[in-house]
Amino acid sequence: MRVRPARGLAWQTIEGEAVLLDLTHGRSLGLNETASVIWSLLPDHDDEQIAAELGRRFDVPLDRAREDVGRLISKLLERGLVEKA
Repeated sequence: MRVRPARGLAWQTIEGEAVLLDLTHGRSLGLNETASVIWSLLPDHDDEQIAAELGRRFDVPLDRAREDVGRLISKLLERGLVEKA
């Protein structure tokens, strides 16, 4: 699955951690290092490609990386911070 940032969203990465600002609803969300890597890859990669890169960067099994990617994408979809591409 591919997703992209929702309209009305701004973000900034500072020292490897991203902060998402939902300008439409006045909310923010801070992402840890792992979630920030996932976020940075969303525009140009599908979930499987992101999981493979996550596994490589953090030296974790692909199954665990898939779970992490799926969990974050679900959370972002639920909060309206991304939309299906």
